[in-house]
Amino acid sequence: MLNSNEITISLLTMLWHMIMLSLAVSAMSITVTKSSLFRGFRLSLKSKSEFLGKMFSCSYCFSHWISALVIIGFHTQFVMIGGPIDNYAISIFALIALSNIITGIILRSNKFVTGTSLMKNKEESA
Repeated sequence: MLNSNEITISLLTMLWHMIMLSLAVSAMSITVTKSSLFRGFRLSLKSKSEFLGKMFSCSYCFSHWISALVIIGFHTQFVMIGGPIDNYAISIFALIALSNIITGIILRSNKFVTGTSLMKNKEESA
């Protein structure tokens, strides 16, 4: 049986992992969907497939796929309240939610600091 200190440490460790994974998902999502480094790749995908073009240009959409890959790839479950599929699904959507909160903060703070918005890919919208 775990004592209260062990439970607290376990919960804090889980929360820390969730925050770190959310930061990583957010960073990957912004890098792939907003940076000029991947602009050619996004435009190439858009010319081949409307679905892939949208997925790789929308940080919210892309974060779903990255979150699923991270949770399943690392066999990470933030909750243990149901069966394994339930736990994975809840963990994926919790990671999506937190990473998109972080992404929103980053994109808004970038506009505040630089005066330019990363919210829309102007050259890719046309």
